[in-house]
Amino acid sequence: MSVSRQSLFLLALFLWLFGGYKVLVIGLEAWSYEVSIFKYAWLLIALVFFMGFVFPRVVRGNSQFILGLEGERFLWYRCQKPTSWLVMIFMISLGIALRSFSLVPNSFIAGFYIGLGLSLSLVALFFYGRELIRLQKKKNQ
Repeated sequence: MSVSRQSLFLLALFLWLFGGYKVLVIGLEAWSYEVSIFKYAWLLIALVFFMGFVFPRVVRGNSQFILGLEGERFLWYRCQKPTSWLVMIFMISLGIALRSFSLVPNSFIAGFYIGLGLSLSLVALFFYGRELIRLQKKKNQ
């Protein structure tokens, strides 16, 4: 199935928002009402680290990848660089292993996953949303 460049950005945005939502839900389900400074610390660390340093770079790289594709129609999986797909598979597998084998405490899962989920969603909205607006303006000119 081939799609337009704008559809690749929409697909990338949906993929990141869906991933952010799923990770956020896992974090919220792990959140308990007992007071633990560790939950808040992991939330803040994950939010600042991923939103400030990791995800903007990844999304910019994916955006440049999409913009650099030649042609007008593309296969749907070109919404991310191949390395981004590999990192995503690794991160999902690592998260499943950490939770399945109880390798980290619940306070880590709660805080870290909420920070990670928020970061995925907010960075995707900002960067992919901006690219979609740019494409639409270019199309209307």
